[in-house]
Amino acid sequence: MNLVTYFIPESIPRGTDEYRKASTFVPGIIAAVGFCSSHAIAYTFIDYYWATYTLGFTTLFLIAIAFIFKKTASFPIAGNLYTLSAFISTSFLALTSGTITGPLFFVLCPIYSFFYVSRKSGYFWLIPVFMIFLGFNILRVLGYELPVLYDPKWIPLHELVISLGVAFFGVNIVMTYEKEKDKLMLQLQDAFDDISEQNQEITQQNEEILQQQEEISTINENLEQEKDKLVEANELIRATNKNMTDSIRYASTIQKAVLPDRSYVEKIFGDLFILYKPKDIVSGDFYWVTQVGNKKIIAVCDCTGHGVPGAFMSMIGSMLLTEIVSKQQFTEPDQILELMDANVRKRLNQKEGENKDGMDICLCVIEEQGEKVQVSFAGAKRDLYYNSEGALGLLKGNRRSIGGFMISKESFTKINLSLKKDDVIYLSTDGLFDQANQEREKFGSQRFREFVALYKQESMQQQGALLDHALRQHQTDTPQRDDITLVGVKL
Repeated sequence: MNLVTYFIPESIPRGTDEYRKASTFVPGIIAAVGFCSSHAIAYTFIDYYWATYTLGFTTLFLIAIAFIFKKTASFPIAGNLYTLSAFISTSFLALTSGTITGPLFFVLCPIYSFFYVSRKSGYFWLIPVFMIFLGFNILRVLGYELPVLYDPKWIPLHELVISLGVAFFGVNIVMTYEKEKDKLMLQLQDAFDDISEQNQEITQQNEEILQQQEEISTINENLEQEKDKLVEANELIRATNKNMTDSIRYASTIQKAVLPDRSYVEKIFGDLFILYKPKDIVSGDFYWVTQVGNKKIIAVCDCTGHGVPGAFMSMIGSMLLTEIVSKQQFTEPDQILELMDANVRKRLNQKEGENKDGMDICLCVIEEQGEKVQVSFAGAKRDLYYNSEGALGLLKGNRRSIGGFMISKESFTKINLSLKKDDVIYLSTDGLFDQANQEREKFGSQRFREFVALYKQESMQQQGALLDHALRQHQTDTPQRDDITLVGVKL
């Protein structure tokens, strides 16, 4: 590594315009250091100490500029400092030598600034140089001569050194320009050769493109024909989809008609809320209510799947409950679930067939006994929440479904619960608790417990509205993942 490449910053990539510019800027600084130091020695010999000090300081300043450029790789900073050092040293030497020409490259200050910084900087430095020339000449016209601080016999040598210095840096600029011009010409020739080669490749590629365009044109014609077929098929699919959607919407109307009428439910239970939100147009969830004698019976059921398959299962479940309870007069919850299981397996031929659909049920039989209310509960994979005396309790159902894959040897269990009037029971499917938000966090039973604790004093209708709002806040823009049903009944 030589002295020039040492002071060229490593951050400037080789082969770039910035690197070529730096490869002339750095030698200029090195040449200026050599000139100023030798010039200072010469002036020491002739006892011109002002020049010695000025050029010695300039030498150190130029060395500092070289290191500043190596560190910053900034031409504006280093170039303006370079010009400033020349301007200051020239001005001091002019004031102490009685001459306007000045030492070093006084006249070349704006030229270097133009070359290494920018046009704007060159114009900026041209102004003070012009003003000094003008000022010195005005002083001469007025008859004022600057003092000469050294023996006048050395003036010819002083002028000779100045002339040599100006000539040296002028030649440096010309040689640098010519060197860069030759490099640029070689690069232009290489670029021209590359362009010629690229033109040949482009010509060949154009021929290939023309051939490809012909092939594409043929393909486009075929695609247009296929597009027409797809449009026709899409119209058929759209019409078919509309018919299916209309049919499903009509099925939703039928399903809603099968659900207990709201006025009938309120007549039996009085104060309650029903949160019923199908995932699709029709639902695999349903709720069922009836009264046999003085026993009020309510069930919330979650059938396998959702949408149309779940809706068919919900119709079967509702029909079986009506047949078992209303017609056959079974009112014990565990017996009802056993009969439901047997009938589902029989109706769907699950013993021999491939159908393995089933349902989960939370079922309660409620009977008023004076100030007490007797609640008999049985659950098929569903639990019963109850709020009594300000505390939320939980009755767990059996880990067994109605119908489905497994034929369980475990019998459904009836749990009797003695509550008071104004206590509340909550029957639900798993849709509410499993609903996730954008962070995949489920609504969960704990959030439900906190909700009940916070709003237990509100009316049932208000609780239903607040629960719906809490669910929507939790869900935000997350799609509903399952049918949601929750019924709250005040006893």
